[in-house]
Amino acid sequence: MSHTTISIKEETKKELKKLQEIYKTKSMDELLKILIIQAKKSHIDDFS
Repeated sequence: MSHTTISIKEETKKELKKLQEIYKTKSMDELLKILIIQAKKSHIDDFS
């Protein structure tokens, strides 16, 4: 498994913190996994 470091703007950090509260995730990694899975699902649904 590879690790990627990204730079996030301050406004984006605030939005991510809101999403983290909504999804009740413990870590930012957990939140990003959920968001990536949802994006993939919606991408697949677009082609169905």
